[in-house]
Amino acid sequence: MDQTSMSTAQLEALTYPEIVANTLDDQGLARRCPLDNGRHEGIPAFDLGDLDKLPLELLSKALVQIDLRSLTDLRRVNQRAMEVVDSIMQYQVIVAHAPNSLRGILAIGTGQWITCQKLYDQLCIADCDHCGAFGGYLYLVTCKRVCFFCFSQVPDYLPLPPSDALQRFGLDRRIPKSVPRFRSIPGCYTREETDIRTRLTLVDSACARQAGIALHGSVSAMEQHATDVASMRRLAYAAKRMLKAEGALIPTPHRPPPAKAYDGRETNPRRFLAIVRAPWLDLRTRSLEWGFHCLSCLYMDDPWQWTAKFTAETFHGHFEECGKKMEVGDCPMRRQYVGWLEYMGLL
Repeated sequence: MDQTSMSTAQLEALTYPEIVANTLDDQGLARRCPLDNGRHEGIPAFDLGDLDKLPLELLSKALVQIDLRSLTDLRRVNQRAMEVVDSIMQYQVIVAHAPNSLRGILAIGTGQWITCQKLYDQLCIADCDHCGAFGGYLYLVTCKRVCFFCFSQVPDYLPLPPSDALQRFGLDRRIPKSVPRFRSIPGCYTREETDIRTRLTLVDSACARQAGIALHGSVSAMEQHATDVASMRRLAYAAKRMLKAEGALIPTPHRPPPAKAYDGRETNPRRFLAIVRAPWLDLRTRSLEWGFHCLSCLYMDDPWQWTAKFTAETFHGHFEECGKKMEVGDCPMRRQYVGWLEYMGLL
């Protein structure tokens, strides 16, 4: 089929909009974190003191570079502060087109590491930060554009409990303050609808790993340190048990916790706790692209092809390639789908 001959109706017939993933934006963020933009009633109408001496354009350029937690705290000060923040172009775009990204950041508490400008810049990027495919989601711990496959498979997008990060990366007793962390929102996550009933404190694994490498000088030194610490704890426990058995007046030793197995599976709910769907703002056409999935990919042999997202511009070329790969084989559903495509004149 000629790439230019696909109508809007055909495009809709060949695609579907979303994967049911139960990410953070499916947890009632509008109720949990209302933004109340434009509602100035009941807020004291004071000025901003010395800040009001600056031209609004200069003030907006400064405010867009501060972290979102501070920006939203400023916005609550009084009516003038709310008006100034609401006038920032980047903030207006975020609230108008991707409010759940801002709500999610505020709800899980990662605003201190993310500026208004950084969030806006990510909305203006189409490609996944890891693989370069179209990224229909944002990872709100470090504010990165990401695709479904990468956030459900790549280790960098699996947040860790602080104790696991300390153990795996040989860090000291405390996670460095520079490592982003968050508190999850209770809810139903993953395609398997896993219930998370408590608020979990988690840290970004990629930043924690970099902190460990910086502390020890290299990956090998970091891993060796973690192994040595675990061995020393086991030896100390064994020595104390022996002394206790010999009648020494010492407290009963506590068995060191076993090394936790790394759970990197795609169904691990921690992968979904800081993920929201987000549109791509195409600055060239001033339009929004949410992306969509190809129905044909559901019948491909690649078990992960169905997660790929496309824009209207990239889908035409993809479908040409996808249609050529489509082989009837022995799958009744595939035979039925291919027959339907031929009947519609799409193959």
